[in-house]
Amino acid sequence: MEDFELKDEGQYWETDDYDLLKKSLGFIDDMLDSMQLAFRSIPSVEGESIEDYIARIAQRVKDRTKE
Repeated sequence: MEDFELKDEGQYWETDDYDLLKKSLGFIDDMLDSMQLAFRSIPSVEGESIEDYIARIAQRVKDRTKE
């Protein structure tokens, strides 16, 4: 288990800040919802690899969250 690394995306362990945890998890939930919607509404392109499709969807979601 030498290579095991745990990341606290909610930052609760480091900060003990429950409001920050809720905000962080809310952001993660929103991103998952956005990805799910994108996968349902944006078809893959013929000949596109699954990796390229996922990257394209992720980039589109990322671009829209900047707006």
